[in-house]
Amino acid sequence: MKGRKIHLLNHITNKPKNKKLNDEDNNAANSSLHKTYSFKKVFTMKHLLKSAKLCKKNVGWKSSVQNFMRTVFYNCIIILYELRKGTFEFKETNEFDIFERGKKRHIKSIKIRDRVVQKVLCQFLLLPLFRNSFIYDNCASLKDKGISFAFNRVTAMLQKYYRKHGNKGYVLRYDFSDYFGSINHQIALKMIAKKVEDEKLLNLISDAMAVYADDNDKRVGIGLGSELSQFIALLYANPIDHMIKDKYKVKFYIRYMDDGLIICEDKQFLHDLLKEIKEMCDELHLKLNDRKTYICKLDKGFNFLKKRIILTDTGRIIMKISRDSVTRMRRKLKKFKIKVDNGEMSIKDVENAYVSWRGFVKQFNSYFTVKNMDNIYKELYNYIPKSKKQIAKEHKIATEKEKEIMYSLAEDFFTSIDENPYVTYREQYYSQKETNGGNVDEFL
Repeated sequence: MKGRKIHLLNHITNKPKNKKLNDEDNNAANSSLHKTYSFKKVFTMKHLLKSAKLCKKNVGWKSSVQNFMRTVFYNCIIILYELRKGTFEFKETNEFDIFERGKKRHIKSIKIRDRVVQKVLCQFLLLPLFRNSFIYDNCASLKDKGISFAFNRVTAMLQKYYRKHGNKGYVLRYDFSDYFGSINHQIALKMIAKKVEDEKLLNLISDAMAVYADDNDKRVGIGLGSELSQFIALLYANPIDHMIKDKYKVKFYIRYMDDGLIICEDKQFLHDLLKEIKEMCDELHLKLNDRKTYICKLDKGFNFLKKRIILTDTGRIIMKISRDSVTRMRRKLKKFKIKVDNGEMSIKDVENAYVSWRGFVKQFNSYFTVKNMDNIYKELYNYIPKSKKQIAKEHKIATEKEKEIMYSLAEDFFTSIDENPYVTYREQYYSQKETNGGNVDEFL
């Protein structure tokens, strides 16, 4: 039996010599794998309906979404017919400006039907093909990743670095200037064409990107918020990620969309690496933000994703929220107070906004920050809002008290009855049945 197990293990681990594939066979296998993602297999009725359901999530209150979902089966049939006939066209976007953290951002919002098509492209074509080509520490816009994942990875990297080198070292921070607005469509399509060979799919992706371009001749820039735009933003800087990880073997590197972070003990190496990154950016038609791109000492602390991160001599990692975020929230509370007094805003909306911000800030080393903001909130609104944990705890206590009251009432009821209530009810039932000649409707 042992010999049989060893034989099976050797059979699994050792590759037979006569079945080795040469380079041509490997290329043929790869091309056949890519051909399985044909236009007809990607755009099916099943995929369209599933994507429509996903697009409805969190925006079902919008009238446009409700109108589309009311006749979703018919709408998906029309979309599929137009796609297969080659007559499908992306509609013009709704353009508006928002101010996020004091910065003006121009938004181009697409229609729900176009979102469904983009969802199919991303979920059933691009992500299955390119997911494994991203480095693990590419933290944005992927499943099971995000801001919290990025901070956890930074914490893990700093802990590993401290065990080897202590808190002496350097940090390279880089940031792309107008990243989404600088993405070149031709370069992005060349990256996608390496794994997508169907011309109809490539033309459809090109048309989806062209909606965001201000100048159709230059074809530069993609919109914010769209799922296809988020994927292209992940893919566009992927060559820089692999240059840092594969060519220069940098262990402590992380990127969140347009923000990059490298930790190393050699300052000169980081200067040389920054030159390589700038050369790669020139090839991709990207530009680094000079104000946000710098090399600093690790023990002095650095900024990453609007947070101040410090590695102390003892190995403790301190993450503090930026002063700008606290200042913005303080100003918001004062503006909300004016709107509440004028009847333009409810106190519940103010409380929800503050509790959300407060819950995010409490994840970091911000005890005194939260305490001071609570005092400001109390001065403006004469009370301190309860956290979600406090509300859940009070609800649990209230339900337990209600159960105790119900149990005590039930015990009082049964102790007041000398006989079994079920037996008493049954005797009354049969006695009423005999007196009424079998008719018990009046009793029931």
